[in-house]
Amino acid sequence: FQYNPQRTGCYSLPQVGKITPSSGSSKVNTAVAFTTTYSDPNGWQDIQYVHLLINTAINGANCFYGYYNQNTNKLYIRNDANNAWLGGYAPSSANTIENSYVKLNCASTTVSGSGNTLAVKWNIVFKSNFIGTKNSYLYVKDDSGAYSGWVQKGTWAIDNTPPTTPIVTNDANWTSSTSELYTTWSSSDPQSGISEYQYRITRDSTGGTVIRNWTSTGTYNYVTAGGLSLQNGKTYYFGVKAKNGVGLWSAASYSQGIVVDTVPLTISGLAIAKSGTEYIITFGLNRQAKVTGEVSTLVGYLVRRFASGVQGYAGTNTLKWDGKDSLGRTPAAGPYLLKITATAPSGKTVSAMKSFLYP
Repeated sequence: FQYNPQRTGCYSLPQVGKITPSSGSSKVNTAVAFTTTYSDPNGWQDIQYVHLLINTAINGANCFYGYYNQNTNKLYIRNDANNAWLGGYAPSSANTIENSYVKLNCASTTVSGSGNTLAVKWNIVFKSNFIGTKNSYLYVKDDSGAYSGWVQKGTWAIDNTPPTTPIVTNDANWTSSTSELYTTWSSSDPQSGISEYQYRITRDSTGGTVIRNWTSTGTYNYVTAGGLSLQNGKTYYFGVKAKNGVGLWSAASYSQGIVVDTVPLTISGLAIAKSGTEYIITFGLNRQAKVTGEVSTLVGYLVRRFASGVQGYAGTNTLKWDGKDSLGRTPAAGPYLLKITATAPSGKTVSAMKSFLYP
């Protein structure tokens, strides 16, 4: 309650109600309708004027600072410097009031009253230099001079840029599945947030044959795309794009290729034999692959990588080790571990190991 010498005793203050919508986002240069409500215990006609302020703080400069005078039925907004009111037009009149940051369409701004409640539907356009997340504040004052004070009732984001281009990451560069592919991605939009992701799958290149056209994942930043008919030996690519809260789409970004490889890769018959000062390593491959050979101690300390990325072929393959460590020294006598790793063109890898005594 508040005491006013022009009235007898104490009386109830006018109150701000709510703003609808109380949260959300919009593009720049797009009209947004906000309905604000205010009340007075002596009836809505007892309200002298109301405000709607949209800014990062309670500050009337460089923002939307709206003013409706109920007694004169006139609309105003504050100028950039917050030292003068602009406008003075009736709601629903064919007028526009604007400063450098916002515009109020009077023709689409309406006012109504019922009982104790006054409602103002403001039709506002935010300009391109008024972006980011803002707070919405309401204020009301009645004919006696009683007022509510500023009360925050919502937030609103104004956006003029699309989300960041997604970064698409495969968990592997090959798959043995012929029916599904999996990928994840990341993107962000600090102004209005991400409202939707879409992906598509192409074959042979990012611009190649479309296997699945743009499909929504909602706001999930990953997908296991099933029900596919994938071909062995073919490479597939995920494309991903993101949409923000005001409907702006990012550029599409693509993953590295995923090769379908359904043929097993095996190493067989691994053997090592001394021949003079050298050691001859033989093994079988069931298909072409790049081969790496290593000798290490039984506890995993690498003694020598004697082959790296050597082309191997289907059938029997031979490698040589000169019996030296990586510094050209002779290792101590004892047990060691031989490891052969084969990598298929798709990236699929397999290893085989065998222990042996040195020398």
